[in-house]
Amino acid sequence: MKDFDFDALTERRHTASLKWERYGDRDIFLYGLLDYLRLNSRLVEQEINSLEGLAMKHVEATYLAWIDARKIDGISPGPFF
Repeated sequence: MKDFDFDALTERRHTASLKWERYGDRDIFLYGLLDYLRLNSRLVEQEINSLEGLAMKHVEATYLAWIDARKIDGISPGPFF
C-alpha cells in the first residue's frame, strides 16, 4: 500500500484557506474544500485497511466510514468506536 502524503494534504488545506481569504472566490474555496475532504476520506480508508482485522470499502458521497470489524477475534470492537 502506498504511503499517504500528509504534506500534500496540509498544503492543499492551506492553499484553499488562502484562496478564500485573498480572493473571496467561493468556487475556488469549495473546490479546495472538496479536495481536502476527499484526501481525508482516502487517509481514513488507507489507515483502516492497514490494520489487522479491520476493513473498509471505498465509499462515495458520504462523511461516514463503514468499518468492518468482524474479523477481530476475542474482543468486542464496540468500545473502540
